[in-house]
Amino acid sequence: MKTSKKLMIFTLLLMSIFLTSLLFTATSAIQITQDTSSEKSNYNDESISSLGGKSRYYGWEVYVDHAYYYDLDEDGIADDVLTIITVYSASGYSKSIYAEIYQYLTLPSGKTYYVYLIAQGYDSSFQIATYWYDVATESGWYYFKATVENLNFFDYSYDESSVLFDPPDEAPDGAMPRATVTLL
Repeated sequence: MKTSKKLMIFTLLLMSIFLTSLLFTATSAIQITQDTSSEKSNYNDESISSLGGKSRYYGWEVYVDHAYYYDLDEDGIADDVLTIITVYSASGYSKSIYAEIYQYLTLPSGKTYYVYLIAQGYDSSFQIATYWYDVATESGWYYFKATVENLNFFDYSYDESSVLFDPPDEAPDGAMPRATVTLL
């Protein structure tokens, strides 16, 4: 009888820890913020191609599929940027995900915009398209970086990928920069 009570208490404790973890995963956020630091970013030739990091324990990895400028809001000025990233399981198998995803877009002047979101679900991979409106206002090289960080009971993984691209001309200052995120 005493053993069954101990087992029941232990089981209830594990269930309460599990339920508490579920409550923490019920959050989501999308945010775009402008960093107006005067520090300029310096890029070297090594960062022109996509750079992938290593994840631990067969976690989640990220790859920048596309980053380029367009006229996405149809205002007649090609001052918008479309970025597409793929987040995938390093093992190739479907598994539970609760990951924080950060996307940074740095202009030639060093001004940085970023989007933060939380992805949760169960899959082996997914794509995210981010539409950055009215941000490509300077000529020069633009730097886009995506990072994914996953922490759960079983493993921790971190990965990043980046790419440089160059819109051809300087665009006039447009409306307030904003972003739309779409799960593909």
